[in-house]
Amino acid sequence: MLKAIAIEEYEAIASKGARRRVLWKIAALSGDPRPTAARQLPERQGQYRLCLAQNRVIYQIDEHE
Repeated sequence: MLKAIAIEEYEAIASKGARRRVLWKIAALSGDPRPTAARQLPERQGQYRLCLAQNRVIYQIDEHE
């Protein structure tokens, strides 16, 4: 589930190719929520960050679903 602010920021990415890469990475998280490229954020419990060139994806894993 994406928050409204995440959708706004996604739509603000200028390049269609960059938007496609971000969307692909987000979709891939459903199969592997902790890929090797993801880093756990020390200042935020349970949140992770994926770096994609000029973009960052910050997400939280819901273990209950």
